[in-house]
Amino acid sequence: RLWATGHELGVLPEVLTVWRDHPKRMTRTDWRFDDGALRAVRHRYLVEGPLSGGRRARIWGAGKMGKRHARDLLALGADIDDVIDIDPRKIGGRVGGTGKGGVLPVVGPDAVGEPDGRLVLLAVGSLGARGQIEAFLTERGHERERDYLPLQ
Repeated sequence: RLWATGHELGVLPEVLTVWRDHPKRMTRTDWRFDDGALRAVRHRYLVEGPLSGGRRARIWGAGKMGKRHARDLLALGADIDDVIDIDPRKIGGRVGGTGKGGVLPVVGPDAVGEPDGRLVLLAVGSLGARGQIEAFLTERGHERERDYLPLQ
């Protein structure tokens, strides 16, 4: 809500608070904090914020999480062009719909060039994959938060 009203958000170098985590914490036990609920909040933020005004997007990751994000964002009316993946078995396929048929083409990383105004949403869960993708995008002139955002 702060961002939506024009406030700036950022990371400070110094520690401002210490967080104690315990298993009975509300964010561990309440249904409002489960994966689906948090994903819905992220998607609403994207559609009302960075993807508002018709900005188009791409999703990087045709795995389980990428498919969920694609399906849910499309249902909210987001304009998504395609899904990027490195798996040759997925490239050329389609994802993002219900059932077996998808609505979004899966393309390889070679389809990614310089920034073109679309927001690339990173939806990968493999250890180290996000860092590799960010390095790949940075080499092509993409900047975090301007041209791409991680979803997980």
